[in-house]
Amino acid sequence: MKRLTLLMAILIALSGSAASLSVEDDIPSLNVVFENKEQIYSISMENTRDTPSQYAISTTGSLSEILETSDDSVSLGPGEESSLRIRINTSNAEKELYTGTVTVSGEEEQQQVPLGFRVVSKTSSPLSLNVQTTSDTTRPGSNVSVFTVVSASPRDSKEMSIFYEIRRSSDGEEVHQYNKSVEIDFKVNSFTQDLPLKQVGVGEYYVQTNLRADNRTVRATDTFTVNNPFWTPLRVKIALLLVSGGIVLGGGFYTWRWYKQRKSEEARYVFPVDYDRLPAKSEDNYWVGKIAETEKEAYIDPSDLTTHAIVAGSTGSGKSVTADVIAEEALENDVPVVVFDPTAQWTGFVKELKDDDLKQHYSRFGMDPETDPHPYPGIIKEISSGDPDIDFKQLKQPGEITVFTLNDITTEEFDDAVRKIIDQIFDIEWEESPTLEMLIIFDEVHRLLEEYGGKGGYQALEKGAREFRKWGIGLMMASQVTADFKQAISGNIMTELQMQTKSMEDIDRVETKYGEQFAKRISSEDVGTGMIQNSNYNDGDPWFVDFRPTYHNPHKIPDTEMQKYHKLSKRVDRVREAIQEKEDQGEDMQDKKLELNLADNKLKEGRFKMTKMYVDTLEDEIDVGET
Repeated sequence: MKRLTLLMAILIALSGSAASLSVEDDIPSLNVVFENKEQIYSISMENTRDTPSQYAISTTGSLSEILETSDDSVSLGPGEESSLRIRINTSNAEKELYTGTVTVSGEEEQQQVPLGFRVVSKTSSPLSLNVQTTSDTTRPGSNVSVFTVVSASPRDSKEMSIFYEIRRSSDGEEVHQYNKSVEIDFKVNSFTQDLPLKQVGVGEYYVQTNLRADNRTVRATDTFTVNNPFWTPLRVKIALLLVSGGIVLGGGFYTWRWYKQRKSEEARYVFPVDYDRLPAKSEDNYWVGKIAETEKEAYIDPSDLTTHAIVAGSTGSGKSVTADVIAEEALENDVPVVVFDPTAQWTGFVKELKDDDLKQHYSRFGMDPETDPHPYPGIIKEISSGDPDIDFKQLKQPGEITVFTLNDITTEEFDDAVRKIIDQIFDIEWEESPTLEMLIIFDEVHRLLEEYGGKGGYQALEKGAREFRKWGIGLMMASQVTADFKQAISGNIMTELQMQTKSMEDIDRVETKYGEQFAKRISSEDVGTGMIQNSNYNDGDPWFVDFRPTYHNPHKIPDTEMQKYHKLSKRVDRVREAIQEKEDQGEDMQDKKLELNLADNKLKEGRFKMTKMYVDTLEDEIDVGET
C-alpha cells in the first residue's frame, strides 16, 4: 500500500464559535493513480470539546465514484482521537480526472478536505526531451556538442525526427539548423550530437531542439557562448613549454647557485669573475699579471690612470711591487714616470733584477728569468729641502723614470715640497690630451696627514686629482691604509688597489662597500695579490689580481752606491752648466755635448764607472774643477 506524506489541516469556524474539531490527513490534493489499482490513505480526527460529539463522513463530486470510507460516522468522547481509512479504487474507473471533497460534519461545525485524482493507464508514458550543451563556451569555427535524452513509450513511433536550431540570444534569429532522424527504443535513449559553428560568430546563443513523433512535437533548449578563449591550443602549448623551460631554468639556476656557493667556499678569492667586463688584452693595455687563481691574464687600461689610482696595503703586502709593475708597464710603453719617494725604495729602477727569490716566480707568469730582467733608464735626484725646483718639461722623456728621493728631509719639509711640486706642475702650460702622457707617483702619502705634521700637502694633491686628467697626467698614490686618503682625494680617484691589510678601518670600509666576502679576503691575500676596483668594470664589483714580478731591482740602492750616484749626478750637472756657459760665449761645444749625453745615459743606466770616465774626461777638457 502506497503512503503519501502530504498533511493538510483545515479549521473551519462555524457560527462564530471556537473550533472543536481537528482533522489531519495524508492525502495529496492532486494525485495520479493507475487504472485497476487501489490506494489507501487515512484521515485523523480529534474532538477538542469537553463533551462527546457525533461526526458524519460524506463525499461529494465525481470523487465519490472511486473513493470509499471505512465508516459513514464516528463518535468521539471529549479529547478523543480516531482514524478514518480512505480507499481509492480504480477497478471500474475511466482514465480521467476525479475531483471532490471529503466532509467531516459535527453538530455545530464541519471541515472539508478537497481532493483530486487522475486515473491513467500504467502502460502510457509521455514523450519527453531533454538537451544540454557539454560546454558552456566554445570557439568560433569549432563544434558545440549537445547531449540529448529522449524518453518514449511503446505506443510512440520508433522513427522520430530531431531538429537542432542555433539561435542568437539577443533576437532569437536562427543562424544554423541541423536535422537528424533517430530510432528510439521503448525506454530512455541518449546520444551526443556535434553541431558545426562555421558561420557562427562571437556572442550568446541557444540550441532549440524539436523532437517530432507521430503528430506530436516536444521542445527543449540550452544556452552556450561563442568566444575567443585566452587558452587556445597554441597558447596552451606555449604555456607548457614555458613551464617546462621554467622548471629546467629553475633547476639550472639552483644548480648554478649551489655551484657558485660551493666554488666561492672553496676559492681563496672571490669567484667567479666576468672576464668580458674586465680590461682585455690589446696593444695599448698594460699586462700586470693574472686574475687570481686562474690562468687568465690581467690588464690595466692606461686611460684609467688619467683618472688616478690608489695603492694601499700593510708593510710587506707587495704594495710597492704592485705600483712598480704599473710604472714598468708605463715605461715599456714610452710613458715618462716621475716618482716622489720618501723611502728611496724606488731607486732600484736603474738596476736589473738579480733577486733569485723573485725570479723563481717568473715561470708562473711565462717570464724568462734569463732574458726578461732589465733596468730602466732613469735619473735619481735628491730633494734636500721643502723648496725643490723641478723642470717637468725636461723630465718628459719617453720611457724614462725620474726618482726624487725625499728620505733626508723632515715631515714638514715633505709637506712643503709636495705643495711646491704641485704648484710647479700647474705653472706649466700643458697641452690637453685624452691619453696618458706622464705618470706621477707619490709614495707614503700618509706622511701628509695632519697627525704627522702635514698642513697643505693633501689640499695640493686634491687639486691635482681634479685637474691633471685634462693634460693626460696620471696620479698614483701609495700608502699603508686607504683610510689615509681623505674623501676629497679618493672621491676623484677611479681605480683602487687594495693589498693585504690588517687595518680594521679598511676591512670595515670594504665590507660596507662591497660585502663581507671581499672584506674577509683582503686580510688574507698572498703577498703580491691585490683587489682592484673600478666602477667601469665587472659591474662595479672588485676582482683580484696576482701581480707579476718586476723586471728591475725592486729594492733600495745601498746608501754607499747612492752617495756615488748623487756625487756623479752633481758632477754631470756642473759639466752641463760649464758647457752651456762656453756655448753662450760663442765656443763650439757640439762634441762636448755629445760626450755629456753619453755620460748622462750611462748614469741613467746605473753604470757608474762608465759615467765617471766620461765625466773625468769632460772636466779635464773644459777645465771644470771637482768640488
